[in-house]
Amino acid sequence: MRKLSLPERSTTFLGVAVVVLAMFGGCSLDPVQNGSIQALGDEDPAIPQGKYHRAGQPCVLCHSTTGPASDKPFAVAGTVFVDPFGRRPSKQTWVRVRDGENRQVCKTTNCKGNFFITDDEFGSSFDGKAGPAYPLLVSVHRSLPGNPSGKFRAMQSHIGRDGSCAGCHRPAPPAADGKAVVASFDTPGVVRLYETEAEAKAGIPEDPNDVCPPAAEEVLIPCPEDLQ
Repeated sequence: MRKLSLPERSTTFLGVAVVVLAMFGGCSLDPVQNGSIQALGDEDPAIPQGKYHRAGQPCVLCHSTTGPASDKPFAVAGTVFVDPFGRRPSKQTWVRVRDGENRQVCKTTNCKGNFFITDDEFGSSFDGKAGPAYPLLVSVHRSLPGNPSGKFRAMQSHIGRDGSCAGCHRPAPPAADGKAVVASFDTPGVVRLYETEAEAKAGIPEDPNDVCPPAAEEVLIPCPEDLQ
């Protein structure tokens, strides 16, 4: 068998690398990340990929520099719900994130309760790189008709490293007796404005006509601090 010369070996290696990248270019080389992404399951066929999809799932898992949505990486992203179980999205809700360098970014949720913040929106941190400096403190606030102060909730703990809200805030598994529980040792439950369904229905009544626009661009309410 003829031995390949160095240029031939280099060309062969590059050819193999191109084939491998073509096959797995959209996947991370991290098996843990790939396994977590596969565990999310398929897309909802009724919701196209975009700002409305995968509500309540860990956004940054895919929207990262090594994820399949690496063209749109997020620093912090998640979904805010009105209630703990019904999974009604909380639209036009302010989400305030303050980082370890006292920089604050405020975004509003869309009609699916989704929001996202990019590294550039935080600006450069002490090391010169764009993005938040951990730990992070987060609060949510929704204005309500006839109630100027609205509904406000703030996390009692900080976010240490994961920019995906649903990395921790997942639906709690039912108790041993089958009854639904808001939170458990595994998760504090979904990000929500109200702790009970009764409070949620009283605070923000359900509206069957409240649906997302199919194509039109949403007009999100600005954060109060952005109006100053």
